[in-house]
Amino acid sequence: MIGVLVSEVDARFRSLELNPLYAESTILDPRFKNYGFLHQYAFSEGKKSLISKAATVNIVSNTQEVTVLPNQTDDDSIWNDFDSEVGSIVQSSNPTAAFIVEIDKYLHEPLLSRREDPLLWWKLNQYVYPRLFKFVKKRFCIMGTSVPCERIFSKAGQTITKKRSRLTCSKFEQMIFLNFNLE
Repeated sequence: MIGVLVSEVDARFRSLELNPLYAESTILDPRFKNYGFLHQYAFSEGKKSLISKAATVNIVSNTQEVTVLPNQTDDDSIWNDFDSEVGSIVQSSNPTAAFIVEIDKYLHEPLLSRREDPLLWWKLNQYVYPRLFKFVKKRFCIMGTSVPCERIFSKAGQTITKKRSRLTCSKFEQMIFLNFNLE
């Protein structure tokens, strides 16, 4: 029976860190980053997955376009050349490259203590890492229902009822574990 449980757990969780959703969430958790992976390959794939999605993130720029008034004299022509050159550099910047720089900067920061709140950390650093923060809001969402939780603890629609109220904690935990793993 123990062998069956070990093989089932291994079969269910063997490729878990290769799942893009879990890999991205682990990378974006400031408590784990690249240290939450057993294999460097899984971390690299998760990082590639984040970077490939970077093109879809739009960050509102704080820069404003410079408008040229029609009644300006030719004395401003040197500034017009400068403004057009700088404007072309700013417009040609690559959002994927900016995301890569942002993720590398984030990964080089020290890890957050395991007992600290990653959501609070992201709230404080949302303006430092605006592109990553967009992904954090998608990956760290909390489910608003208890239905999936009840499915784990339930058999035939009964969660903990008066019928089950005499179960000890250890028996209840064993029943849940066996119910979930011996399907």
